[in-house]
Amino acid sequence: ADIDLDSVRADGYGFQIEMADRVARNGGRIDEVPISFTDRTRGTSKMSGRIVVEALVLVTWWGVRRRVPVGRSA
Repeated sequence: ADIDLDSVRADGYGFQIEMADRVARNGGRIDEVPISFTDRTRGTSKMSGRIVVEALVLVTWWGVRRRVPVGRSA
């Protein structure tokens, strides 16, 4: 099944998480490809607290949404 890219809510690092989630839910295959990573020698990381919080909120929201029946009150 195709993924509706217009409905993707996350951006940046969250985009990768959301796309992996959607591919998995649609029965797609996700493979890990090893890479060589060189530690940063100059500058600062672009990973901010906002990015970490966004990822945690997205993953938590998806988990809750899957466990709570839609359209029913508690």
